[in-house]
Amino acid sequence: MTAAYPALLLLALINLVNFMDRMVLAAVAQPVKEELGLSDTQLGLLTGLAFAVTYVVAGIPLARLADRGSRRKLIAVCLAAWSVMTVLSGLVRTFSQLLIARTAIAIGEAGCIPAAQALIADLFSPRRRAFAMAVFTSGSSLGVLAGFVVAGAIERAYGWRAAFLVLGIPGLALALLALLKLPDPPRSADPVSNRMGLISTAAGLLRSPVYVWLLLGTSAGVFLLYGFSQWMPAFLVRSHGLPPGQAAIQFGWVYGISSLLGMLAGGWLTNRLAARDLRWQVWLPAVCYPICVPAYLLALFYPGTSVMFCALGLASLLTSAGAGGKSAAMMLVVPEESRATAIAVTMLIASLIGMGGAPTLVGAMSDLLSPQLGVNSLRWALAASLVVTLLGAACLMAAARGLPRGQDGKA
Repeated sequence: MTAAYPALLLLALINLVNFMDRMVLAAVAQPVKEELGLSDTQLGLLTGLAFAVTYVVAGIPLARLADRGSRRKLIAVCLAAWSVMTVLSGLVRTFSQLLIARTAIAIGEAGCIPAAQALIADLFSPRRRAFAMAVFTSGSSLGVLAGFVVAGAIERAYGWRAAFLVLGIPGLALALLALLKLPDPPRSADPVSNRMGLISTAAGLLRSPVYVWLLLGTSAGVFLLYGFSQWMPAFLVRSHGLPPGQAAIQFGWVYGISSLLGMLAGGWLTNRLAARDLRWQVWLPAVCYPICVPAYLLALFYPGTSVMFCALGLASLLTSAGAGGKSAAMMLVVPEESRATAIAVTMLIASLIGMGGAPTLVGAMSDLLSPQLGVNSLRWALAASLVVTLLGAACLMAAARGLPRGQDGKA
C-alpha cells in the first residue's frame, strides 16, 4: 500500500495537466471569439460537443488497450500526444483549424482517466478508494486553477496564443516521468472475462438499474461542472465588465481552490462515513447537489463581484464534495476484470450528456435569448441549466438503494 501513494500523487499530477490543457480555451474564450469571429454556439461546440464526441469515441478503444496492455505506457503516450496538440492550438488561424486541434487533444486525453482510475482501483481497497479517487480528482481542480490563472496571466501579457504555447509544454516532461515511475500491477487472469467485448460489457452494465441511476447522477454533475467552468469567464467579461485575462485569473483561483477543498474534504468525510455504510459514497453528493443551487443563483444574479465570487466558491465546494465518492461507488458496480473499459463506457455517456451537452446547450440557449436579453442572455442560460442538478440528486438517491452497505457486498 505504501507504494500506492506516490503513484496516486503522480496520477493526480497527470490529471492536473489534463484539465489545465483542457481549460485553456475557456480561459481565453472571449479574445478567441473576437479574433476568429466565432459565435457562442461555435465556442460551445469547441469546448463541448465536438470535444466530447471525439473524447468518448476515442476513449473506448483506448480503454480496451488499458485492460489488455500496459496502462503505464498508454498514459504516457496519451499525455505526450495531447500536450503537443495544445501547443499547436496556439498557431491556428480559423475555426476549422482550432476544431481539429481540439479534437486531437480530446483523443489524447481520452486515454488518461479510464486507465488511471482502473489503476487506482487495483492499488486501493474499497474502504480507501473514496479518498484515493478524491486525491486523483483533486488534480482536476488544480488543473482548472492553473488553466485559468496561468492562461489568464499569459493572455494579459502576451495574448491568447501564447497561453496555448506555454501550457502545452509541462505535459511532455511529465509523460517521461510517468513512463519511468508509474506501476503496472498484474490484472485478473480470467481469459473469458478479459475477452468480453465492448457490446457485452456495455450491455451488462446497462442491465443494472443501480449502474444506470449512478450513471445519470454522475452525468448531472459533469453537466454542471462543464456548463459553468466553460462559460463563467465569458460571463464575468460580459456581465461584470472584467477584462478577459483578469476574469480568467479570478475565476480560476475561486473555482480551483474551492473545488479542491471540496474534493479533499468530501473524500475524507466519505471515507469516514463509508466505513460504516458504503452508501454514503452517493448519499453525500445527493445531499450537496440541491444545496448548491441557491449559491449558484446568487453568483449569477447578485450585482456585486465580491459576493458573486463568495457564492461561486461555496457552490463549487458543495458540487465537488461528492466527486471521490461517486467514482468509488462506480467501482462497486463495474466488472473488476474490465474496469478501464467499463469506466470508458461510463465516460462515453456521462461526457456526451455533461461535457458535450452543457457547453453546447448553454451557448445555443445564450444565442437564442440574445435578441431579447442582450448581454444577460448567458446569465439566464446558465441559470436554466441548474435544473439538471436537482434531477441528478434524485438519480443518486435511487442508486443508493441498490448499493451494498459494507465490503462484504451485503445490502
